Amino acid sequence: MLKDSSGDLIGNEESVVSEKNIPQDLIELILQRLPVKSIFRFKLTCKDWRSLSTLPRFIYKHLEVSQRRLFLHIRGSQVWQLDLESLTYSRIQDFGEEIGSISHCDGLVLLSTSCYDPSTKTLSRRIAIWSCSQGACAWIPRIGLSFYDFYCLGRDSKKSYKLLRFTHGRYDQDDFEAEAELYDLESHRWKTVEIIDDWITHGNGNFGAVSVETSSYWVAATEEGKYFGQSFDFTAECFRAITLPQTLALSGEKTLALSPFEHQKLSILCQIADKTELWITQVGDVVNWERFLVFTGHQLIPQNPTFLIMEKMVKVFCEEVTVDRSFAKIRIRQIGQGGFEDTQIAQYQFDRHTRSCLYTESLVPLP
Repeated sequence: MLKDSSGDLIGNEESVVSEKNIPQDLIELILQRLPVKSIFRFKLTCKDWRSLSTLPRFIYKHLEVSQRRLFLHIRGSQVWQLDLESLTYSRIQDFGEEIGSISHCDGLVLLSTSCYDPSTKTLSRRIAIWSCSQGACAWIPRIGLSFYDFYCLGRDSKKSYKLLRFTHGRYDQDDFEAEAELYDLESHRWKTVEIIDDWITHGNGNFGAVSVETSSYWVAATEEGKYFGQSFDFTAECFRAITLPQTLALSGEKTLALSPFEHQKLSILCQIADKTELWITQVGDVVNWERFLVFTGHQLIPQNPTFLIMEKMVKVFCEEVTVDRSFAKIRIRQIGQGGFEDTQIAQYQFDRHTRSCLYTESLVPLP
């Protein structure tokens, strides 16, 4: 069996012939653990593997098994990628319009952009679904979007992908009522869903929703300032609140952020002063938080961080602006029981605050 310079299997005519006697389930087990780029390459050399890579059962098994994670970094109209294996930082896309928010689900990315029309002297907003792995993008037909909208992407139990738009008030359009809508990416239809406006999003402009199974989750707060987890169930098509660990839910100055963890689990990071706690829970009707890790004595984590738990440590994507606000530095902060390690990845001229998200490579096609 042949391999390329990176160690990936190469599917050419000779290797395919020599694999006639290899059980199909073994071939699938091998392919499920390969990077997306390798499987795309195989599509050009082997018809059987090309057909296999389009089967939903294989696509979602590959998503579950491979779990190759990257950090996506939004800078203006550009999307940059930080590979956690090679620690390479590179620009992968320029949308030509200012990107205002980002949300990820199963290898698909939801983006909202804004652009200025000099003829009308107005700003307009657009939304798009983008596959980073496949380099494909689809714009969602919709006018009249507000700059006070929040967006997140998810899927229901039938693996049908949907887009949630909600707002606590479209103040730029003199509309002060809360509203929520759901867009089905298969039927291409919008529908109104109920929203009870007795909470606010945590982070506001840096709103960060994470998708786990059939729900999206984010940190919210009551009018009294108590934190809780807000979610949207894409199967039941409704908002659902979840409790946070008691010490995390209390009002006060702290850093709170969510991230997916392993399969069907949700994690939350909380930093108060120099103490950081990581809690995990299985998602579902019943939420039982367990304290997973506790760190003290490390450097502070920036507000609205993007992080990934790997074994008994956490890797945090950090953008730090110099005191004179002339440069921004991209760092990976690795925190574990044995201490912390700071690795500077890149430096660039600072002109605005940016956004980031955790991304999983996948074969899921653009709806």
